[in-house]
Amino acid sequence: MATAFLLFPISQQSLFAVMPDALLALLFCAATAVGGGALEGRPRWWIAYGVLTVTAILVHGRGVVLILVPWIAILLAGKIGLFKHRALWIPSVVALLLILTWMHFFRQTGRLSIAALVEAATAFPLQAFQCLGPVFFSLTVLGAITARYRAEPRWAFVTGVLLGTWGLFSIAIVPWDDRYLTPALPACVVLAACGLSFLARIAAALRLPPPVTVTALVMLAAAASLMRALPLMRKPDLAYESLVGEILKGPDGDKLVYLVAGDAIHEGDFIASLAMREPAAKHIVLRSTKAFAKTDWPQSVYEPFVQSTAAMAAFLKESWISLVIIQEGGVRPDLDMLRTTMPDSGWLRVPAPAGTLVYRRTTPLPPGEITIRIDMRRKLGKYLTVTP
Repeated sequence: MATAFLLFPISQQSLFAVMPDALLALLFCAATAVGGGALEGRPRWWIAYGVLTVTAILVHGRGVVLILVPWIAILLAGKIGLFKHRALWIPSVVALLLILTWMHFFRQTGRLSIAALVEAATAFPLQAFQCLGPVFFSLTVLGAITARYRAEPRWAFVTGVLLGTWGLFSIAIVPWDDRYLTPALPACVVLAACGLSFLARIAAALRLPPPVTVTALVMLAAAASLMRALPLMRKPDLAYESLVGEILKGPDGDKLVYLVAGDAIHEGDFIASLAMREPAAKHIVLRSTKAFAKTDWPQSVYEPFVQSTAAMAAFLKESWISLVIIQEGGVRPDLDMLRTTMPDSGWLRVPAPAGTLVYRRTTPLPPGEITIRIDMRRKLGKYLTVTP
């Protein structure tokens, strides 16, 4: 099961992406083991569970799933008497207040409706089926159904992680991304193991030879893992590491502000390559997806800031940007506008890796100190200005 976990495409992607999902998976796995022990009669382990929960929330907001898990686990294990403890209610109420505050400021409350909740709740199993594949999805569901929660309450915590993740993304109503399942993936493979164990018990009841049964089940899991894993995923080689090296050694190395325009992989890879070469973070990188449009996490709002090539040229001239890196094949309004604007707006195209366009500024930078203007009108009703 551990090997299967590493072979899942979403696990492979987490290993080369600069994202918190792999770390969340580790914390969820540790919290599941500790919480399961606490539920089986080790009350001091609840302290460790609380520490792991807070740590997961500090890593990413999706860690609030671990606040939901004890409630689900207690119900599944039938230990209703634990509901009287204040240690369960206090963090849950505080978390609920924080979540409601977040939903209010991010204008999520207006999106809540019975139809939206049903749609989001229905989409989660379908997305999990695509991520896990038919064999592991079936084994996971079988394990969740057949686990002996009353006799071994730790199984309630395992299933609670999966159900808590389902509940969170049913309420959050955000566009699905496969990586959101990664923190719950250890729980999925453990439940799949439980499903295999159930099949082994059925085989034993039918008096099938144990070696043959075990071999068949292991081959089933191995074949399902390999079918999902091959070909193995690798971090895309966008040649940004060599490009960043040339930039920092060249005439633009002493400039402070760069603009990168592309999809999430291209923008993220350029930022990661630059960050790895200068841990002190001497440069500012603007992302086109953030700088040229107003949007929110659910992507219910998308308002381009720049409506014409003339406006784009004026923005670039008035900004402190000295270098623009553009994904050559990306399809998005801001990318198309940048590719159209750059050649005719006083920017010099310089050699770049295949699939990338790089332009260097030929006009003087604006006078004065660099300032960053952050649009917070949707949240605070004003702009924030920062001088780095």
